[in-house]
This record gives sequence, C-alpha cells and structure tokens, in this order.
Amino acid sequence: MEKLRFNIKGAYGESNFGDDLLMKVFEDYFKKEFPQVELNFEGENVRYPKNILTKASYNKKSDYHWLVYGGGTQFFAFNSSNKLSLNEKLRIG
Repeated sequence: MEKLRFNIKGAYGESNFGDDLLMKVFEDYFKKEFPQVELNFEGENVRYPKNILTKASYNKKSDYHWLVYGGGTQFFAFNSSNKLSLNEKLRIG
C-alpha cells in the first residue's frame, strides 16, 4: 500500500517562534500517531526549518494526497463596513 503524503502549508521559516513550534508539534504528532504517513512542510524558502524537523521534509516538491493549512495567518478578512478613521478608533482625533 502506498504511503499517504501530506503537505502542510504555513508561515514556517519566517523566524516566528510560534509557527515554527507548531510545525514541530505537527511533526511529532504525526510521527507518533501515524508513522506510515509522509510529511512535508511548506513555508518560506530558508534553510533553518530543516534543522528543526527530524523526519519530515521541508519545501520538497512532490505530488501530495492532502494539502493542510496549518499555522500562520492563512485566512483572514477585513470588515469594510467600519467607517471609523484610525484617529477615531484610537480616540486621538
């Protein structure tokens, strides 16, 4: 049976301790609970995340079965109905 391959995309490699820690927690969880799964983390094109990971790959191009958005601000929206100026929001003006 072919290994399931997961690509986990996040704000990894951006020198943000929280996101890099989340990457390591994901790796440790998958190694323990699903040792047969192949993991790749996708983030900034820097080298240091490879030093954090022990089994998973980093920014390896391949054909993955699953894409997971994990960590970092992947989705966000801005409310355009707010008519207050920045000064009004800060109560300066």
